[in-house]
Amino acid sequence: MKIYDITQEVFSCCVFPGDPSPVKNQVMHISKGDICNLTEISMCAHNGTHVDAPYHFLDDGKKIDELDLHKVIGDALVVAHDGDLTEEDVFTSIKEDSPKRILFKGKTVVTLEAAKALNSLGVVLVGVESQTVGPEDGPMAVHLELLGKEVVLLEGIRLSEVPEGTYFLNTAPIKLGGIDGAPCRSILISFDDNEEEKRNLRKEAAYSEEVNILKGAALSVKEVRCPATGLTYVMDNQSGRELNFGQDYSLQEEIEGKWYVVEAKEPMAVTMQLLWIPNGSTDTYEINWETFYGELPKGHYRIVKSVADDKQGYYIAGEFLV
Repeated sequence: MKIYDITQEVFSCCVFPGDPSPVKNQVMHISKGDICNLTEISMCAHNGTHVDAPYHFLDDGKKIDELDLHKVIGDALVVAHDGDLTEEDVFTSIKEDSPKRILFKGKTVVTLEAAKALNSLGVVLVGVESQTVGPEDGPMAVHLELLGKEVVLLEGIRLSEVPEGTYFLNTAPIKLGGIDGAPCRSILISFDDNEEEKRNLRKEAAYSEEVNILKGAALSVKEVRCPATGLTYVMDNQSGRELNFGQDYSLQEEIEGKWYVVEAKEPMAVTMQLLWIPNGSTDTYEINWETFYGELPKGHYRIVKSVADDKQGYYIAGEFLV
């Protein structure tokens, strides 16, 4: 296994013309008798290596904290290209079965026709080494085309030491609520032919949530389909309050006593309509994950869903075996 750090150092990073530069100010010093060293920083959300959210160019677009993390973690294809990227270049370099996260190595300028071609292939992330996707003197059209389809834009990466090929990418942005972009620590991982190592390391790059802390609310799995492409679950609300929840969920697998998120094969697309379950009621619901996860192999899994009352959110989970 080899890890490539493809992130710029923040305080020496490239800055898009007109954007404020990063500044650091050490406000506490051990050498001056303070109990610790402490630094405050000031920077633009688009300095150095960063992720653009749709809100960057679309006033009604998703903010950076609302991005689907499946899009920024997973297999990625590194493609070398210098100059304007055309529609023909896209279809020559990227195939139907290629990873849906594409990183362009070199001085790549994504044209509008290339952006449309990338959208036609279902690409979920586009990364470039420049500080903007598209022409520096006119990036708006390309941003609107890609961000309009909620494609994640990863800008300011460094790929000079990375050969072309397929890697595992982790480029989760800092969780800044209500913001149009955020810096990120981008890494690429190359694996040997040991697929078991690859599978386990992918899971280690994921996360698990603290669950079942809301007393009186429970999720239980009633039936798992055969083959394992979905299930029926029951929500029981005896919490003393009305709860709401969406159709989104996290699928996790237990490995050696710890829970890890299962990576989706395709970005999850669900209707974000809120459902309500009154206090004292029980309801049954269906989940079909065939498109996102395919058929699950044997293992110990759980479905995790977020629920909320009028004050805060919680996670509840139901376990099952395949």
